[in-house]
Amino acid sequence: MNKFFYSRVAVFFVVLCMFAANMPLAKATDATPQTSDEFFAVGNNFFKAHQYKNALNAYNNSIKMRPDNAAAYLMRGAAYQNNGENDEAIADYSKAIELNQGEYLAYYRRADIYKQLQKADLAQADQDEFNKRFAAVAKPLDAREFYDRAIYFEDRAFFDDAIELYTQSIKLDPQLNKDSASLSAYEKRGDLYLLQDKHKESLEDFSLAADVQPNRLELYNKRGDILNEYFSNINDVYDGGFRYYSTVITRAADLKEKPEVLSHAYQNRGAIYKDKGEYEKAIADLNKAIELAPKKPTPYYFRGDAYLELNDWKNAEADLTRTLEFVPQSADVLNERAIVYINTTEWDKALADLDQAIKLDAKNAFAYNNRGVVFRNTEDWKNAIVNYTRAIELDPKLAEAYDNRAFAYRKLGKTTEAAADENKVKELELSK
Repeated sequence: MNKFFYSRVAVFFVVLCMFAANMPLAKATDATPQTSDEFFAVGNNFFKAHQYKNALNAYNNSIKMRPDNAAAYLMRGAAYQNNGENDEAIADYSKAIELNQGEYLAYYRRADIYKQLQKADLAQADQDEFNKRFAAVAKPLDAREFYDRAIYFEDRAFFDDAIELYTQSIKLDPQLNKDSASLSAYEKRGDLYLLQDKHKESLEDFSLAADVQPNRLELYNKRGDILNEYFSNINDVYDGGFRYYSTVITRAADLKEKPEVLSHAYQNRGAIYKDKGEYEKAIADLNKAIELAPKKPTPYYFRGDAYLELNDWKNAEADLTRTLEFVPQSADVLNERAIVYINTTEWDKALADLDQAIKLDAKNAFAYNNRGVVFRNTEDWKNAIVNYTRAIELDPKLAEAYDNRAFAYRKLGKTTEAAADENKVKELELSK
């Protein structure tokens, strides 16, 4: 019987140290928030990741725990605004002003909504009030004041203003927070550059931050993440990321680093080993990552992927199932587990996972191709062709879908169509 070709997600997932939403397995934090301020910080992380519904939940908890938290009302208003819920946003901005008239950015954001609603008089009144209150705020005089003002703007999602203020702080004192637990201005600015997809600038700032705070190992993780995620065209990218993660692992014991920082390094070094085909080393690192942070889904996913490469179907299924306990709505993980079931000839389980993956992500070409493989192995050639065709529509360069469809066409005696698909496979291989 002709070999079938299933499709997998070719990814190197990394969980960026601050912005967890870069991957579908992400969580804004692994620790459970306990205070109003902690929920506020979690909400801000979700807001930066454009996960506004999750941000709203966090801000709701922040306000519930401290009803006079004007900043939480302001940011909940911003989340409502970005979600298109203008009435709720206006109500929250008004509440923020009622609680603290010093929250002058609430006037600015409310004016923006009034402009959209073509309420010119209200918009102008709020703009005037903002201008008046902003002008009354004393101009920062030293590096610390610029830094504190930058945090204020960052916490209220005025990121360009925050970057400029961090820059002013750096100009006055690049060594600010050198001997402090607070982050350096370089690192704070680097985080915001990363948020804006300015990866080169972010990498440079994290390196400068490491000069200021050489024992802050999270900066090594952040640089490794950027190299692996955004500069994959560089020949030594893996060596660069590998070096940074290994530095964390080597130095963590002496510095008594937090478990989540060390887990992150093991997790992503393990992913590098996996992508290099060194699966046993990958599994060893991922075991350590899970031991240090057993409630993080990503290491289970990576380890399941490594087991899948080793044809260890039992362990692959266990890890992918564990991943789905954390993220049941991940089409990619369902697709991976379906591949396990395809290889163990558990067609009903494979079909169930692929049906759910497609329900969650109707543009997942890999899932359609793999569903075609299931139909092929149950000799349902017509449904197999339907699914291969949909996979090709979604990804015209998916060679395995053409190859699989050619086989199905030949089974139905459609030799002309089969030959066309086989030629397309050759064309795609030559174009690589």
